[in-house]
Amino acid sequence: MPENLQTRLHNSLDEILKSSGYIFEIIDQNRKQSNVITSPNNELIQKSITQSLNGEIQNFHAILDQTVSKLNDAEWCLGVMVEKKKKLDELKVKEEAARKKEEEAKKKEEEVKKKAEEAKKCFILLFCQICTTFNLCANILFYLIFIYFYFTILFYRTFYIFSLSTHLLYNIFLRL
Repeated sequence: MPENLQTRLHNSLDEILKSSGYIFEIIDQNRKQSNVITSPNNELIQKSITQSLNGEIQNFHAILDQTVSKLNDAEWCLGVMVEKKKKLDELKVKEEAARKKEEEAKKKEEEVKKKAEEAKKCFILLFCQICTTFNLCANILFYLIFIYFYFTILFYRTFYIFSLSTHLLYNIFLRL
C-alpha cells in the first residue's frame, strides 16, 4: 500500500534529521577531543555521510515538489467544481422558470376550457329558452343542435391546433 504524502514527508524529514544529527554528533565529539581525527582525505566528515544527507535532502525536495503539484491540482479541481456547481445552479433556475411557465400555460388552457364549457352551457340554455318561447318544431331544434356541435368540434380542433403550435413554439424558444 503506497504511503500518503504526509507520511512520506515525515519519513524524509526524519532521515534528514538523522543524517544531520550524525554529522553534528561527529563535530561535537571532535570538539571534545584535543586531537581532531580525520579521514584519509583530511576531512572531518566522510563523503558518504554528506552524500547520504544530500540524497535525503533531494528526496525531501522531490516530495515537496509533489506536494506543491498536488496542491495546484487541488486548486484547479476546486475551481472546476465551483464552476460546475454554478452551472448546475443556473440550470436549476432555468428549469424552474420553464416549469413555472409551463404551469402558467396549463392554467391558462384550463381557464379557456372552463370558459368554453360555460359558453357552451349558456348557449344551450339560451337556445332551449328560445325554442320553448317560440314553440319551434323538433326539426329546427335538431338542426340547430347539429350546427352547435359542428361548431364546437370545429372550435376544439382549431383550439387544439393553436395549442399545439403554441406549445411547440414555446419549447423551441426554451431551447434557444
